[in-house]
Amino acid sequence: MTSYFSDHANHPANLICDLCRQFYDNNWVTGTGGGISIRDVDGPNPNVVYIAPSGIQKERLRPKEMFVAELPEKILRSPNQDNDKEQISPDLAANFKYKPLACTPLFLSIYNLRDAGAVIHTHSQNAVLATMIWEDRLEFKINHQEQIKALPKLEFNTENGQNRENRQFAEP
Repeated sequence: MTSYFSDHANHPANLICDLCRQFYDNNWVTGTGGGISIRDVDGPNPNVVYIAPSGIQKERLRPKEMFVAELPEKILRSPNQDNDKEQISPDLAANFKYKPLACTPLFLSIYNLRDAGAVIHTHSQNAVLATMIWEDRLEFKINHQEQIKALPKLEFNTENGQNRENRQFAEP
């Protein structure tokens, strides 16, 4: 039987748990909102991805509660099928069926298309509040932001790293 886990602090399953606790402690995420995954780029198979489950308190995650996938789109392990439950909360192991994130196919596409090392989907309180401020408008517009250059179809000046003419991003 293949073991997908390690006690090493930098193992993806351990990192996900640590990051989720830090994100929660810093008020960057709410308990069950969003999702996170990390690719095991330093492991024996760099196509293995660890994905936090849906619908549970992310700040309480344990490594063996992760789904494990292999790119391009194969689920190798579900916490529901794990016979070794010592690291899974006993109440959850007995009464809860783990579900993959609804955005798992999107996460896997990002890994396949962009050769990413990690994918984080956040429902941060600030992001949610920002959308509520403009809820009666047809689009959300933003400009003068550093990371607009990372969005497709926006040209940016390679000399100063800013998008040309301070372009605006609009999302319906």
